[in-house]
This record gives sequence, structure tokens and C-alpha cells, in this order.
Amino acid sequence: RSNGIIDHSSDAKFYYLSGTENKVAILLIFLRLKELQYYAFKFTHAEAVSSAASLASTSVAITLAVMG
Repeated sequence: RSNGIIDHSSDAKFYYLSGTENKVAILLIFLRLKELQYYAFKFTHAEAVSSAASLASTSVAITLAVMG
């Protein structure tokens, strides 16, 4: 069945194959990680990069706990 996803990047495939109930959560995680990546590159200080990585892993852990 079609769900409107036509982008064939690996991220889109992962989103597509993840199951209907998880799609919104995974998309939100993906967007959040991209946002954190942007700030990590924008602020090149080591503290900013490490805090972004910490926030990213925390977000994923919380979401997995909620979805699980």
C-alpha cells in the first residue's frame, strides 16, 4: 500500500519499513536528530557536540521506553 513516501534514501526506507504505529515517532526522532546535528556543526565547541550527542541518545532511549 502507498503511504506517500517517494524518497528512497535509507532514512525514508527505515521510516517506511518501521510499521504504521511507529512511523510518527521515528520521523520525530529523525527530525530531532537532524536538528541536534545542525547545532553540533554550528557550534564547533566540544561541549556543544557532546551535549548534542547526549541529548540525542537520551531522546532515543526515552522514545524507545515509551514505545516499548
